[in-house]
Amino acid sequence: MRAVLSDGDSRGGAGTVTDAPTAPSDLERLKPWERHDRRVLAGTVRLPAAAAEHLADLLGMPLPDVEAALQRLARRGWAREEMVSTEREDVVRVWLPSQGVLAAYEAAGVQVDALPLATQRLQALLWDGTGTLAAARIISRLARGARERGLTVAEACRLRQGIEGAAFAGAQGIVVLVGEDWCTPIFVLVDRQERLPRQRQALARAWTRLLSEMPVMAGAMLLLVTPSYEEMDQWDMYLSTSWGRRGVPLPPVYMATAGALSRPWEALWTRVEGRGTARLYATLHRLGQAPLSLPLPFRQARAPALPPWTPPGSGERPPAMPPGAGRRRVLAVLLRHPGSTTAEVAALAGTTPEETGRVLEAMDREGLARGVEGRWTATSQGERLGRRLLGVPIGAKRVFPAPSFLPHQLELRAFLARLAREVRAAGGRVAALREAPLTAREFAEDGRVRRLVPDASAAVVIGGRMVHLLVEWDRGTTGDGRWRQKLRGYVGYYRHLLRYGRPLYWPLLLVVAPDGTREEAIARAATEVMPGGMLAAVRTTNMLALESRGPLGQVWREVGGERRWGLFAGLWPHEEAGDG
Repeated sequence: MRAVLSDGDSRGGAGTVTDAPTAPSDLERLKPWERHDRRVLAGTVRLPAAAAEHLADLLGMPLPDVEAALQRLARRGWAREEMVSTEREDVVRVWLPSQGVLAAYEAAGVQVDALPLATQRLQALLWDGTGTLAAARIISRLARGARERGLTVAEACRLRQGIEGAAFAGAQGIVVLVGEDWCTPIFVLVDRQERLPRQRQALARAWTRLLSEMPVMAGAMLLLVTPSYEEMDQWDMYLSTSWGRRGVPLPPVYMATAGALSRPWEALWTRVEGRGTARLYATLHRLGQAPLSLPLPFRQARAPALPPWTPPGSGERPPAMPPGAGRRRVLAVLLRHPGSTTAEVAALAGTTPEETGRVLEAMDREGLARGVEGRWTATSQGERLGRRLLGVPIGAKRVFPAPSFLPHQLELRAFLARLAREVRAAGGRVAALREAPLTAREFAEDGRVRRLVPDASAAVVIGGRMVHLLVEWDRGTTGDGRWRQKLRGYVGYYRHLLRYGRPLYWPLLLVVAPDGTREEAIARAATEVMPGGMLAAVRTTNMLALESRGPLGQVWREVGGERRWGLFAGLWPHEEAGDG
């Protein structure tokens, strides 16, 4: 039986989607170009709010053919083009099926409740352009890469998050691959910086509960894409602690960072519980038969009777155009780093000071932001908009830090802004920046789950490599006893990272002291508390050196060392030492 990604006129059972029947049908009497149009139209139902290039990858069609088909569908009123924005692009053209088409597919037997096709959900996809396009990219690239490797794509579509049944909770999409005598169901979830630890923990428990009730689902795969290795480690910890029961299959979760969105087949995927790292093709689960409970919306679908031709746009009012890339980034900074100055907002957002000033003034006029003594925060209206843009539920609590104007917080924020500016100036990229309490991470020690809250954390990409930083900022108010207590917490955390022998990631601990004397005292405390093998992860500096040379300058000293080095010196063997 040959399984294919059909356009809606499909039959099948036992978890397969097969070719259209050989009996004459309306579909078979269509002209060749109309067949292509119907295929593309089915693609917009499977992957709503996707760009033409994503639909081309999904369907295995040339991009010009897909674009031409979309234009013909738009003229008939069966599909419409919308504009979305991301944090990097002001305008991205995506496509949606019309409400009449959705009704026709539902009448034809497509399980539309498994797809995010309700009006409110479609609007949420359009506002959260970054998350929406990320999910579309990995789903479509999985399909394209499978065909390039001689596999058949039986199904590939978005899923409504929270769908009932055997889908992994929170999954945003599914791709079902078929070989000669096997199949692989792959679920997809793209994690976000704003996802709270308790939300990750709840999902991990839900997946474990699913496996205890339906062990057959261990034969599926869940690809989890995280912003950085920090989130990857937290997911692994939550899955390990929730899984620890006999008789429950190991969660089939494979993790990678954001580079896997565009190149899922070339990326290295790490399985939870330290079960190794490999490329996707080598790790495919090969089932003799797909579970019957898989959410396959087109499994029992017939060819839909499409509605009559209607003028484009009639009867449907598209939602307002979401803010552009610059405004998105500025608003995200106001939520993640409230109380920043205009210059700090520009550095953290990666926008020019002139553009940032214009955006902040416009947001002030619109009631989205307010400035007090040169420092900016988002209003309640701005926060509601920001939540829509970042895909954060309106009711979620403690997602963003509360505004703080204490000297400790202001100095730390200025440091993060300068770090972001210098990393970008060096050709790098800022993957994540967090302030306490959103830096909290949990780890297991002596059978208990403990909590560590650095003052700040960062993940930056420099020279093509991701570096993770944990920051402790001392203004001279933390005594030696408190520092020993803090450092013991870091010892436990680093030991947790070594639980599989080779850590998923190994962050640098940056300690900033008010002066050289206090820096020496903290270094002595680290020597007393931390094992020798961990001291290389600790770098100290003082505010005077930091102010004069900057975060990437030769201001950092390893514990027990005399010379100062650049922040990234010594991380890789080919790097040269600093000049002291």
